[in-house]
Amino acid sequence: MTPPGSVRALDRLLPFIALGTLGLSLAVVLGHAGSTLGYDLQAYVGAGGRVLHGQPLYDASADVAGPFAVYLYPPPFALVAVLLALLPGAIVTGGWTLLLVAAFLGGLALTPVSWRVRWLVVLLAALSWPFLYAIKLGQVEPLLILAFAATWRWLDRPAPVGISAAL
Repeated sequence: MTPPGSVRALDRLLPFIALGTLGLSLAVVLGHAGSTLGYDLQAYVGAGGRVLHGQPLYDASADVAGPFAVYLYPPPFALVAVLLALLPGAIVTGGWTLLLVAAFLGGLALTPVSWRVRWLVVLLAALSWPFLYAIKLGQVEPLLILAFAATWRWLDRPAPVGISAAL
């Protein structure tokens, strides 16, 4: 049995442990990403650039999913893609990566669970290769976490649920 004082001390340290582990994990993964940093982001930026230049949103030469920078997302996401294409490359990659981490943390802040569960999920994400890999590639999953958390948080309010589902 754990003494009550040690549980309280661990509770006070949990946010620091979780955020520290997340920061360290992201630093290691992003620091070793090389040319794969923002790999999927390049599909969004490329599609946005095509739209800005009056070209089709989708690359007609792509015949399979998987090659580099192939845009396979629904047309409404092109609004985000166009905004990303307007930014300089170094800013878009760093900004998008920070936005994804903020969306994940924001989604957790909205989730109607105890604060301890939130911090344990941050710690779990820091140790989760699929999560870290998604951040490295610039995938949209953290944005979906934010939308789903908002839906869950305001499940009893139709307007927020509709807005988050639409996004």
